[in-house]
Amino acid sequence: MRSFLFFFFLQFSLSAVDYDFKGQFRVRNQNRELTSSNGDRRNLIQLRARASLKVLVKKGITFTLTPQTTKTYGEVQNSLLTSGDQFHSRVDIFEASIFSQEEGFSYQIGRQKLNYGDHLILGTRNWTNGGLVFDALKLSFELGQGDLDFAYAKVSEGSDIVSTNDDINLAFLYYKIIKEKDLNLDAYIIHNNDRQGDEVWALGSRYKGQKRRWGWRSEIVLQSLPKTNDVEHTIDLEGSFFVQSSLRTFIGWTQSSGRYNQLYTNRHFYNGMIDIVGRRNLEGFFAGTNYKIDDRWKLNFKWMNFNQMNKGIGAYD
Repeated sequence: MRSFLFFFFLQFSLSAVDYDFKGQFRVRNQNRELTSSNGDRRNLIQLRARASLKVLVKKGITFTLTPQTTKTYGEVQNSLLTSGDQFHSRVDIFEASIFSQEEGFSYQIGRQKLNYGDHLILGTRNWTNGGLVFDALKLSFELGQGDLDFAYAKVSEGSDIVSTNDDINLAFLYYKIIKEKDLNLDAYIIHNNDRQGDEVWALGSRYKGQKRRWGWRSEIVLQSLPKTNDVEHTIDLEGSFFVQSSLRTFIGWTQSSGRYNQLYTNRHFYNGMIDIVGRRNLEGFFAGTNYKIDDRWKLNFKWMNFNQMNKGIGAYD
């Protein structure tokens, strides 16, 4: 039996460092229809509050701490209402990490966001009430014109008392080959070893750019599922035209095969109001426009049409 001990200690005084503090408060009404998991709850009011503290400990080292509370108004737990004096909302940690920037190299360790590309396969899902963050170690190296990131995250930990197989570990290499203002080219490989469900190997590429008034975005992901020996895919293509600098129109097509695993996508952004199902066994077309009224106001409109690809495969929750 081998044991390894890693100890990291950080202490500082706010009077001796530079820091930035900001907060967020969101109340949202959500109406649910045709859902089997919440059949008795048609209308929800949800609360999210965050307070974020970012501290520059010393040159190149930043500490981030973001407590968060989330709740559904009047939510029933064990037949008792949670808005009275006996049960209150819990406060947990949304982010808690240390980031260090060296010459040509950086690392971040702790609870953190892992946002990549257009969040097609790795993103925070910030539309959900709690959001999505990872307990992870991330290393980043300057390579060529871009950056090479390696990340390892413990998504779910099994019992520390008995031997279990319910761990979920996420590891990936993400290479931002070209990282310019109007041109991005990425390639990545992801391993998600969900021992209770489908282990996934994913290989993907993303190409996004703009030239004069024309813009484009493409992302293609191939997946290998060792449990079933299946090879799955998702394709996302989009073209856009800038009528003027503040007005953009776009049109696109997407397809996800019958057993594709969406992993950690921003599901609401890509599926809109049908985000009750995931990116699996779907083919769709979309179009829309983005209009920036001024620095404070933006108008976004997106139309989406989806079709089931194969009738013999159910929707993915």
